[in-house]
Amino acid sequence: MVSENNEKESLASTAYWIAAVRAHETERIDRLFDDPWAALLAGQVGQGWLDRIATIQTQANRMSTDYRISLHWGKPGQEWGYPALRFETAIPKNLADAFERASPENLVDVLAHREEAPTELGTVIRTKFFDDFLLHATREHEIRQVVILASGMDTRAFRLTWPAHTRLFEIDQSELLLQKRQLLASVGASVTCWHRSIGADLVEGPWSATLMRTGFDPHQKSVWLIEGLLPYLSESAVLHLLDRVTALSAPGSRFGFTTANGEMLTSPATHIWVKSMAEMGIPWLSAMDDPEALLAKRGWVATAVQLGEESANFDRWPYPVVPRSVPNFPRSWLVTAVKRSSVKN
Repeated sequence: MVSENNEKESLASTAYWIAAVRAHETERIDRLFDDPWAALLAGQVGQGWLDRIATIQTQANRMSTDYRISLHWGKPGQEWGYPALRFETAIPKNLADAFERASPENLVDVLAHREEAPTELGTVIRTKFFDDFLLHATREHEIRQVVILASGMDTRAFRLTWPAHTRLFEIDQSELLLQKRQLLASVGASVTCWHRSIGADLVEGPWSATLMRTGFDPHQKSVWLIEGLLPYLSESAVLHLLDRVTALSAPGSRFGFTTANGEMLTSPATHIWVKSMAEMGIPWLSAMDDPEALLAKRGWVATAVQLGEESANFDRWPYPVVPRSVPNFPRSWLVTAVKRSSVKN
């Protein structure tokens, strides 16, 4: 059995993986963002994670030939599933040509040998999505307090151009934040806004009080981000964290986070991923089937989008987006929300 401390260490190590993904993106000519410190922060641990994820992706591609998931919603020729996919949607020409030549038997190979793996591409898109979300909140809505929970090796305080008077707080495990500060200091990286990092346990620690002692004002509007954390927490821990964010958010505040639906944990299409994450000590523990309804109960007006939808595409997502009306399909959510002035019962 994996101990609680080992689980926290394993979860913290995923920060290096995400940094490695950002480093790869920064090397692209058509990059969606530029993170000049990502490679430094990722280090060998990040590359090790990329190697592990690539192995899992290969296993998932092989496993996909052992089953078939087909979903229909009343339109001829529209069928979803591995390994035979048929769809009517616009995709980039380079992939369109490959799909046109592919037969149902070798379509998985076409997908497996594309330039970007879905897991890596999804991380890239969500990074850009929430970059835009945070900058929009601070620029257009003049929110001056930014709080990034489970910030890991995030460098938004250094790489984004923030409006004057922006105050950015990040909270994560103390050891992880200390290492990030030391690495960034070693290359002379400088912040682009007022910035404080707070070492704390987000599940059990008294981080709310520490945040306020550090200068956060719960009576002023704020924008929050929880990226890549919630599925690794228990359902009770997720709800408790949402309640704490809600209690600290004044009306007009913004909130963004990533999560997944229940099918992501139980579908045969994701079995190899769920199993592999558990074996590495970071099991997926919770899901959110209806983020909008869950947040509405807490006084937020939320919108959940899937990777590939118009606001989460950036001309890079090559796969069709399965409509939410189609049941029993695994989905990842990019959620954004606004705090109402009053809670409706």
